[in-house]
Amino acid sequence: MFTVELKAEPVKGAATLKVAFSGTITDYVSPLEWLLDYKDGNVKWGEPPAPATFTAEHTYEKAGTYEAVLGSHDAGGHEAFSRVSIAVLEKTWWQQLKDRWDRLPLWQKAVLTSSIVVAAGTAVAYKLHKG
Repeated sequence: MFTVELKAEPVKGAATLKVAFSGTITDYVSPLEWLLDYKDGNVKWGEPPAPATFTAEHTYEKAGTYEAVLGSHDAGGHEAFSRVSIAVLEKTWWQQLKDRWDRLPLWQKAVLTSSIVVAAGTAVAYKLHKG
C-alpha cells in the first residue's frame, strides 16, 4: 500500500522557529515525485527520481499555526498526503530585546549607562550589558 509519512520536531515554539522535517514514502512505483508545502509560502520539491526518505529544515519567521503537507505520487498513479501542525508563538519581550541586541553593531554594544528620575526626584543609575 502506497503510504506517505511526515514528521516534524519541534512542533511548537516561539518565532523564529527552526523545524526539522523528515519524510518517508513506502510501497511506490518508480519514479517518485513529492512536494513538501510548509504553508508559509515556501515549498521543497523532490523531483524524479526523488528519494523515498528525506530530511529538510525550515524556519518559520512569523507567529501562527501552519499545517505542513507532504504530498506524493508515483508512476503507478498512486497518491497520498501526510500533514503535521506547527504552532509558532509570538516572541516574548525578552526574545524581542535579545533580537534587537544581536542586530546592533559591535561599537553600539558598549555598556549602556543611563539614569532614571524617580518620583522623589532622585536619580538612580543602572547598567545594561550583554553578559
